[in-house]
Formats: sequence, C-alpha cells, structure tokens
Amino acid sequence: MKSGFVALIGRPNVGKSTLMNHLIGQKIAITSEKAQTTRSQIRTVYTDERGQIVFEDTPGLTRAKNKLGRFMVGVAEKTIEEADVILWIVDASEHIGPAEREIGERLRKCRQPLVLAVNKIDKITDKARLAAQVKAYEEFCRPKDMVAVAALKSENIDLLLDTLYRYLPEGPFFYSEDTVTEEPMRELAGELIREQTLRLLRDEVPHGVAVTVERMKEREDGGFDIDANIICERESHKGMVIGKGGQMLKRIGIGARKAIEEMTESKVNLKLWVKVRRDWRDNDTQLRSFGYDIKKAMREGEEVSGLVLKSMAIGERDRRITILTREKGKISCFARGAARQGSPLMGLARPLVYGKFTLRPGRDADIVVAAEGLRFFGKIEADIEALCYASYFLELADYFYRDFQREEEGLKLLYFSLLALEKPELPRELVRRILELKLLVLFGSYVAAPPLKKQDNCAYTWDFVVRTPVEKLFTFTVGEEALREFGENVDALRSQVAPHRFRALSVLEEMRRVQ
Repeated sequence: MKSGFVALIGRPNVGKSTLMNHLIGQKIAITSEKAQTTRSQIRTVYTDERGQIVFEDTPGLTRAKNKLGRFMVGVAEKTIEEADVILWIVDASEHIGPAEREIGERLRKCRQPLVLAVNKIDKITDKARLAAQVKAYEEFCRPKDMVAVAALKSENIDLLLDTLYRYLPEGPFFYSEDTVTEEPMRELAGELIREQTLRLLRDEVPHGVAVTVERMKEREDGGFDIDANIICERESHKGMVIGKGGQMLKRIGIGARKAIEEMTESKVNLKLWVKVRRDWRDNDTQLRSFGYDIKKAMREGEEVSGLVLKSMAIGERDRRITILTREKGKISCFARGAARQGSPLMGLARPLVYGKFTLRPGRDADIVVAAEGLRFFGKIEADIEALCYASYFLELADYFYRDFQREEEGLKLLYFSLLALEKPELPRELVRRILELKLLVLFGSYVAAPPLKKQDNCAYTWDFVVRTPVEKLFTFTVGEEALREFGENVDALRSQVAPHRFRALSVLEEMRRVQ
C-alpha cells in the first residue's frame, strides 16, 4: 500500500486548483482567471485500492509585493519542503517564461521526485507544436516523469494518478478512506464567497479582498444561516464591491449562495457585509485575524515534549515512533520520511532523543511534522554498557505506561535516570535499582519496607527511594553489599509486578557473564 503527500506547484493561473478538483472528483479549491486565487494551502485526499494521495494545493510561486505575498510564498516553499512528490503544473499553451525559469531554479534544489504535468493541451490543436512544447519543458527541468493533461476536460487524469503512485513510498493511510478534505466547512464557505469576488470584480479590487465567516449555524431543517464579511482595503473598493444600488453585492451573494448550497447539499441563507481594513495585506495583526498565519496554514498542529522510547521502520522511508510525553503520556506516531537520507527527522525519530515534536492528527496515529532535539545522550550512546542500561530503562517505561496515560513524574524519573547514567561517580546498577523501585512506587506497586529481611543499610536505601522526590534521588551511593541486598529486594518485588523478560536486560546479563 502506498501513501504520501504531493505538492501542487506552479505559477498563478496554470490550472493547479482545477487539476486538483478533477483529481478528487469534486470541487474543493476555488478557481478563477486572476492571480492569487489560492492564498493558502488546501489539502485534499484521494484514496483507491492502490493507496492514498494527499494533494496540497499551494499559492502560485511569484515574487512577493507585500506581507500577504510573502505569506503565500512561505506556504508554497514549506509545502515543497515537506512533500514526498512535487507535481509541477505548467501551461502547454504558453512558452517557458521568466516565472517558469524562476520556479525551475527553486525546484532543482529539491530532493523529492519531480513530476511535470503539462496542462491545457486541449488549447493546442497543432500536434507538432504540442510535441515541441512538451520536449522544451522536458529538456528545461529534467523531471522524473511527465504527463500531458487537460484538467478542465479530465483528460489523462488516470495516467497522472498512475505516475504519482509510482513515486510515492510504501506506508499507512493518513486519513480514513471516505475523507476528501480536512478543510473546515466554514473556511470552504468563505473561499466560495471570495471566488465570486474574483470572478465579478475588476482586476485591481480582488487582490485586496478577504472574507471572514462570522457565523455558520445549522438550522433544524438541515439548512445553514451564514453571516460573512467581505474585507477590502479602500473606501473606493467598498463602493465597487457593493455596486450601484447594491447590485454587485447582490450578484456576489447569489453566486456564493448557489456554490455553498451545491457544496453542502442544503439550503443556505447568506448575509454579506462589506468592511474596510486599510492596507490589511501589509498588517501582521490583520493578516493573522483573517487566517493568514503560516503555522495555521501549514496545520503545524499540537506541540508536545518528551523522550523517544522506540522506533520502527514502516516501509522504505517512514518510521513509527513511541514517545513518552509530558502533555499526553505515551503516544505512538508516524514520522514521515524519517528513514530517508537528508530528512530533518532522521536524527530525531530514534530512541534516547528528548525533544519537542509537532503533531498533526492522522487516521490511526498522529503524524510528526516537525521536531527539535533538546537533549541527546551522546555519552550513553558511546558506551555499550551504558547503552544497554538505557535501553532497558526505555523498555521498562514502555512496558509500564499505557497509551495516553499522563504521568509527568514518570517522564521526569526516566530523564533523570538517563542523566545519572552519564555520571561516572554513580554505579550504574544503583541507578537501575533506583529507577525500578521508584517506578513501582509511582504505579502504587510497592511495600513500605523491603520484602526480604536484610540489613539496616538496605532498609534505609529502600525508605529513601520510596520517600524522596525524583529530582533528589540520584544524590547518593552505597557499598557493594548494600547494593546487592537492595537489588535482591527490588527483584523480588518487580518479579511479582512485572514478570516480563526484557530484551536489553538479557543482553546486559550476558555481557556480565562474558566479562
């Protein structure tokens, strides 16, 4: 089964949104002949028996003239960075111009497979001219593959899907089979209203128009009441949006209402107001309030901090990792592309990394979209014995903690235990025994005194570990005899609670026998 993310790239008006709508089989992205139609990332999902393709339509790559433009370029570039395959759409009816050359320069630096879709072939009746155009693009950008399509007529769409699947990695579905888009209906409604302004207003006005849906309420009869604001930058633009006697605003409302009704398959009562926010495209506060925020646009999701307990390869490029987090307890998630050379997640999606992880909801598990390493236990990784102890600690934590069982003290205990392993003055066996007993204490599976009758030193150590906060546990040492007795008592208790045979512990015991 194949799955992955495909970034749709191209200059404005080459047919990216139209192509995506036809790939999915229904309208998700708005379309018009004007530039800047797509301002943010729009994600749609295509699923069939071969796997799942998540398409990410991006704003057209162009030179930014204001902060909105820089936001749009930022969204496009970040989408390219995170994609598994890049689908570059070009217009077959136009020659390779400066805009295409600039995009081509950007894409040459990308590591992902590049598939070129030469769109609008239906506009060229001369087959020789079409062949020459296709060849010119092939020589220009040297793509992995190339498909000539006519998005508006759905020509060669199946061939394009076959080509994209060829370059996607093996992996699990990110969304359920019936998911078409993750865009909220409220935002889709706002985009359909903006689409009408793009189609009906003069060229200079639509670029400075934003739409905010203030209310979208479902009625008892299944219909919707929608209140929305059309935002423009000038009082003169406001007059154009409203029109003489309110006729233009009425036309926008009628067209938007019909489009929203088609999308929702329900009756819609739409009310529109026009407001002025001077130069909002260069105002950071206004941009964020209208939803043009890079983190929101990229769905960067929820941030958690924690320690990676284990990592397992999924397909050729992905990894499934288990993290003990402060915020959500133990979680399992997918790190897309983490097994791929050069991936920013490659060095972070592995055991013994403590870091911050940005998660996005997936079908079966969260997806890691970004990560930052905060602590790498390099001294442990460089020492075989210390690594065996650390691996056992991770196994133990994975065994005891259940999914989404929040336990901040448990994470803290594990972290301080690993730090203690790096201290040469502390016996590693003592660190192990302290961790084992304190973990049993945290789970309520302990006795107030050692289960076996031993000397006073052992009893004192036992009492100290039971009662002392995690931060102050690794501040003492004991003699060999007291440590041996302490270990026997911890073993006696642990064997009752956790009779499991831990792999790293077996390796550690074998190392001792060899020595």
